[in-house]
Amino acid sequence: MLPGLTATDLVPDRTLVYIVGCSGGLDSVVLAHLYSERFHAGELDESPVLFHLDHGLRLSSARDARFVERLAATLGLPLYSDRIRLRVLAQRGGFNLEEAGRLARYRRMLRIGRQLGLPYVGVTAHHADDYAESVLLKMMRGATDRAFLMPSFIELPLSRKETIPVFRPLLKTTRADLERYAKEHGIAYREDPTNRSDEYRRNRLRHTVVPALKDEGWEPGALWHRLHAGERFGRTTLAAVSDLEHLVLPFALFEGASAGEVKHVLDRALLRLALKPVQGSADSGILGEIMRQSLSGRLSVQTKDWILCSAGDAIWIFRSDAAMLKRPTYTEDEREFMIHGRRIFRYAKG
Repeated sequence: MLPGLTATDLVPDRTLVYIVGCSGGLDSVVLAHLYSERFHAGELDESPVLFHLDHGLRLSSARDARFVERLAATLGLPLYSDRIRLRVLAQRGGFNLEEAGRLARYRRMLRIGRQLGLPYVGVTAHHADDYAESVLLKMMRGATDRAFLMPSFIELPLSRKETIPVFRPLLKTTRADLERYAKEHGIAYREDPTNRSDEYRRNRLRHTVVPALKDEGWEPGALWHRLHAGERFGRTTLAAVSDLEHLVLPFALFEGASAGEVKHVLDRALLRLALKPVQGSADSGILGEIMRQSLSGRLSVQTKDWILCSAGDAIWIFRSDAAMLKRPTYTEDEREFMIHGRRIFRYAKG
């Protein structure tokens, strides 16, 4: 096993199908080997699935696809592969190549999960060095505290109505750890020649800034672990289930706020409750209903996962399965349901 990584880190839930994205490169090939080992050791109920997407950007990409085919056969794992014209997709959608590639990968993972018809999670091989590069890129774009947030588990929105569960179990692991593991176990992998190019900003940071910071003692894996341990940002791993059943927010946060600002606040709150982000827009869906009701100064919105209501100068958000929402027993003719000194519901006998 990789340093600092346990079997539970890789398999927090043995009943899921782990759809492992595999490009043929070092990190994803090592990840494929790790999940194959866990499956053949009897630690998974269902076989992991390898997924390869050929972006059609390089002449050598077809050789990458054939390499992953041989890898899947060697590991005894099913393989789903596809090929796209990424430049055409990016131009049509107005994305850069990295954004278009990410969207295409996750949409196809979602399709595979639906075809399987079983509980699943998409698994990617993002490691500590990727985390460091992402933090720096976000900071350069003007992000603040959220630049450091990269939970190992996330419900990733792909559209207004679609999300995909994504799991990144290697975020405490460095590329050097992966290289040592591959060498010690004789694991072959493909080298993407574009990784050596300084045409892309991420590569320039990878080749210059990140090594300099590491020379000064920066340990991206340790930083990630410190920030995400203890669920500081809410649900950060697939196995983590929030102990929180409710949160209380000041109503003033909503007064005069835009739909984007309201969504940001609510998404952070729901993340702490281990729930999915708010769906909809300023004019439609759940977010639209919240914005409409907020104009009246009162809120009462319910979904299958949570309940949001206002009480005085506060907004309460409850998980739908919160114990405190169960009907209390009483012996009096009338009883008030009190939470933290606030009257929430009134039950009248008969």
